[in-house]
Amino acid sequence: MKHAWMFALLASAGCGEHEIRFDGDVLFETPDGIGSLAQDADHLYWIQGNTVWRLGKADRKVDAFIGNLEKPHRVFPAGDELLVATLDGVSAYRQGRGRPVAAGYVDLFASDDKHAYWYRRWVDKDKEIYRMKLGGGEPERFLSTDKALWGW
Repeated sequence: MKHAWMFALLASAGCGEHEIRFDGDVLFETPDGIGSLAQDADHLYWIQGNTVWRLGKADRKVDAFIGNLEKPHRVFPAGDELLVATLDGVSAYRQGRGRPVAAGYVDLFASDDKHAYWYRRWVDKDKEIYRMKLGGGEPERFLSTDKALWGW
């Protein structure tokens, strides 16, 4: 079921589409594009404008989960927190309340069963990977390299 939900969301919301559909029902519409899709066990998340929206998988209820963000561009579930990247950095949200965890333009999240990982594009000369324990923890430098992790 996990993959069916994500597939439905990706199929309808990818490439700047304007609605989210599941089983033929329109669950969310916007005149603007939809971006940065993510999911956890209970919800689907996406960014539209300056708001992170969420959809309950069980009840299909859509709500504005986190609003008034300054140019959000990535969402990523990390345990019981949702990491949200804006142009200024990353904050971890739990029950709608956020705490800053990283400054700078953060991109490309990943995770395993214990940590979330990221790097700060255009910061640290793109040579540092950071991590944070899932469910709350302080970020730490995980890996340094002499090669840029991202480049043109």
